[in-house]
Amino acid sequence: MCLAYYTKNYYYWITIELAFGFLFSIVLNKKIDQTYPWLSTNIKKGKLLFKQYPDVMKYTKQLFVHKIATFVLSQTSPFLVFAFSSLKSVAFYSNYTLITDKLSGLINNILGSTGAGVGNLVAEGDEKKIKQVFWELTSIRYFIAGIFIFSLYHLIEPFISLWLGSNYIMDKSILILILANSFIMQTRGTIDQYLYGYGLFNDIWAPLTEAALNLSIAIICGSFWGIEGVLMGPLVSMTLIVCIWKPCFLYNKGFKTSLWSYWLILSKYFLIITSAWILSTLIFKSIITINPASSYKLWILYALITTSIYSIISFILMYIFTQGIRDFSYRMIKKIRR
Repeated sequence: MCLAYYTKNYYYWITIELAFGFLFSIVLNKKIDQTYPWLSTNIKKGKLLFKQYPDVMKYTKQLFVHKIATFVLSQTSPFLVFAFSSLKSVAFYSNYTLITDKLSGLINNILGSTGAGVGNLVAEGDEKKIKQVFWELTSIRYFIAGIFIFSLYHLIEPFISLWLGSNYIMDKSILILILANSFIMQTRGTIDQYLYGYGLFNDIWAPLTEAALNLSIAIICGSFWGIEGVLMGPLVSMTLIVCIWKPCFLYNKGFKTSLWSYWLILSKYFLIITSAWILSTLIFKSIITINPASSYKLWILYALITTSIYSIISFILMYIFTQGIRDFSYRMIKKIRR
């Protein structure tokens, strides 16, 4: 990778990525053969198993349709920004999304590892435990998502200024829309994991509707308001499908209980995040006089102080007012003591 960086030749980068891909596959297959010698891939056996378990192909097709909306959400925005603005705006927009997407990916990789555990939990059928773990995972996602958007709201602009220059800073409204979309992407994980655990993929109209809404709203609003209008597409489509429909679908077909408790607890989370945001802002604005855009050292110091203040206040409020974060904390303490 260093060779590709210093030579500025993208053919080196492609060759290195391809070579390591092959190498990783070879090492992985050898490790699988050592650990699971009984596990073997055979096309003929696969055909027989497909006939024996036809639901596998049905669920695979349904899941493929669900991935369409994710692809549309993640891949079309830069093209629409270019269509309704300029190539320069795409570059400015990409600087922001490069940071938000990488951080979101890191968080999703950490929290996404609980997916297999959710599947096992659903298979056990203990309704009380299923609900308890659901709210534990939901609470920790909202806690981390709150830290994520609070930190980026206060830190991304001075970082862009240090990294590229103040001329690359975009309007605050664009940042707010980017963070709103990122917040939904961060907090949707638990609902998605439980839908996968219950095998609820048959609402194939939902991802198609989400993709259609995203494109149509982005095109219409983009023609009037530019980048802000384009970003309204994923925000509205995810709000309607991800935030409203998917919880309804999970509670109706999976939990088979009333949805009112979900909205009640969720409104509590939003109130806590808002309160923590306001209190944190009042505190650090009254005691901090650091200019984070003046140097990287001051930016790091500013980031540590502001993020710590918000995290502490948010955790205290969530611990006091929500059962999910308390249960999660007790679980972590038990694991540490072991």
